Amino acid sequence: MAELAKPAAAIPNLARKQRSLWRDVGRRLVAHAGARIGFALVAVLLIGAALADVLARADPNATFLRETLKPPLVDGHLMGTDDLGRDVFTRLLHGARTSLRVGVVAVGIAVIFGSVVGFTAGFFGRWWDAFVMRVMDIVLSFPTILLAIAIVALRGPGIFNTMLAVGIVAIPVYARISRASAIARGSSCCTPRALQRAGSSSPATATTSAFAKRSTSAAFSSIRASRSCGCPQATRDSTRTSPRCRTRRDRKHSKELGHEIHPAAR
Repeated sequence: MAELAKPAAAIPNLARKQRSLWRDVGRRLVAHAGARIGFALVAVLLIGAALADVLARADPNATFLRETLKPPLVDGHLMGTDDLGRDVFTRLLHGARTSLRVGVVAVGIAVIFGSVVGFTAGFFGRWWDAFVMRVMDIVLSFPTILLAIAIVALRGPGIFNTMLAVGIVAIPVYARISRASAIARGSSCCTPRALQRAGSSSPATATTSAFAKRSTSAAFSSIRASRSCGCPQATRDSTRTSPRCRTRRDRKHSKELGHEIHPAAR
């Protein structure tokens, strides 16, 4: 009994190891030099954007015509001034907020819409899959920058239109990735072909029917593949026979033996 309890006790440890996927990803990123540099730059950008009001020297749009084009580290200007006398470091901090907002919103639009469209196309397939993929191919056929400029030109200038244009241009990338993931991860009983084979419009009913058909087909296939094993009739009809004898039954006893084997197999 103690030996039988060991595999059951190892199940929580296995589940605990499977839940540490993000920790494993974190260790891989920390071990990569390029990832560390990238995270450091992003952290500096986030800190600067969050503390822009504290670190900024003046209004980023305030002009001082007497202090134009000053070099860095002169008169308190860390990065100098531009041709209108505005502090470059102050404008950099406040511009980081806009850049982060545009990037987060644009990527969010692309991820949400692209993932939904891609997963539905990979799951349902058929005409919806063909239609979605042809639309994605049309979007990908245009140059990215040119399509974004065209969308901004149609909707007019503005931060929101820019974020929308960048998000629409990036939708096909996430749609293709999510579609491929849905097709690769989908089991045979949950694909549209299995749903059609089950003959039901309800996914839950179709999945149950597909599982029942697969198990019944497997049971009868093993019976049909068996031939006479040389065992007596009483031995073949018994539910407590050896696996070798159980797999060598006659076809005319398949239905009866299938009902007898199924409770024992459970």
